[in-house]
Amino acid sequence: AAGHGAVFALVTTESHYAGSVTVFNKSGEELLKWSSSDQIVDVDFSPDDSRLAVACVSFGTRGELIASVHIFDIRKETELAAPSFTDALPVAVNYKKDGRIHLVCDSMLAIVEKDLKATKTVPYLRQLQSYAFTHEDTLLISSDSHEVASTITLVSPEGESRSLTVSSAVTDIAASEDGICILASSEVRKYSLALELLETYRVANGVFRVEIAGGRAFSLSTSYLNVLEAGKAESEESEVSS
Repeated sequence: AAGHGAVFALVTTESHYAGSVTVFNKSGEELLKWSSSDQIVDVDFSPDDSRLAVACVSFGTRGELIASVHIFDIRKETELAAPSFTDALPVAVNYKKDGRIHLVCDSMLAIVEKDLKATKTVPYLRQLQSYAFTHEDTLLISSDSHEVASTITLVSPEGESRSLTVSSAVTDIAASEDGICILASSEVRKYSLALELLETYRVANGVFRVEIAGGRAFSLSTSYLNVLEAGKAESEESEVSS
């Protein structure tokens, strides 16, 4: 995992531990190494690269899943906190711009406050399908296995959420400070961070990925990357690469 400047983290397995994470600077100098008896799932750096959040999974005494986040001060090489959440399988961790930490789990979004002591959870409305992060928010897509409709939920750093249900299955999502894009059937829909529909683009069936950057939406198929433009079908859009 790459930091925001000149650090990166490497997760490896070791003979006597379930996993370990090592932080290096751009010169290859080791800054921090931590070995864990728990399985390491994901890592992320704080915006200033001074801290590292490590998401782990373990089993409790009753066999229940336990998701935990170990937070380290990289400069001091010390562990600051390790909040945990019972009956949750961690999927990804994200350090927010304001210092909070979002942990995406299979059944809920867990939030660690800036003081690294207080926590809260946001349960999913349906079964989690996919997720994406911005510097401030977390985007969740959930649906039921027997339903075609999908629910889009945007969660703020504090845990406040707003949701929107679309009457189609969402196959890919992208999020940034510029907004949200979802791929649903033969359409790419662009929303604001207030979940207001801004544009709808028609795309070919071969499209499997969407991105949003610089206020523009992009679609990716096996043969090309397109810049999406309102009012044009994909065959008319600008081909970026092939």
